[in-house]
Amino acid sequence: MGCLHPAGSRKPGAVGSPCGTSASPGGVPNVDASASSRTAEPRECPDQHRCCSTCGRIRASRREESVGISYVEFEDENGVLRRYRKHVNGRGLVATTAKVDPTAFVDPTAYVDPGAEVQRHAVIGPGGWVDRDAIVAERAEIGVRAHVGRGAVVGRNAVVGPYASIGAAARVQNGARVPREAKVAEGDEYRASTEDLRRLGLAA
Repeated sequence: MGCLHPAGSRKPGAVGSPCGTSASPGGVPNVDASASSRTAEPRECPDQHRCCSTCGRIRASRREESVGISYVEFEDENGVLRRYRKHVNGRGLVATTAKVDPTAFVDPTAYVDPGAEVQRHAVIGPGGWVDRDAIVAERAEIGVRAHVGRGAVVGRNAVVGPYASIGAAARVQNGARVPREAKVAEGDEYRASTEDLRRLGLAA
């Protein structure tokens, strides 16, 4: 979500509070059925930027509400309520319009946004964020506080390292390994190296 999270348009100039004032995927408060609403704690930008002048995005203030036991709702910067459920494997928060296979693991501090898809045996690590309409294919791994941008695709058996950022509509090839803190630009394709393919037994 760049700096905006968990749902809605994340474009520069969107109405919201400055970076450092929105909710943290690693710090979502427990939902208290006795409280009608709760303000989430600040979160750090997944791109490791702390100010809007650097990352070019604005974070939105959000309101968290109790919705029974299994769901929470967040209000995005446009005032639209987005409903999330706790995934059966890992207890991470998954938007109700996202598709996450039961065998995929979503860490309790990770998010999967509306329209995204996480396929069989994929892993979304601590603080990981799968943005709107992104796809994480079978057995792919998303590292600590890594971000998969809106509409991006991470291929089968690919690994996105800790704190790495995959731009919107970018593609990570099957089996590729994106290094720690690396950035794949919007719309780019990150190719698997010979070493990556050899690791999977696909190269001599």
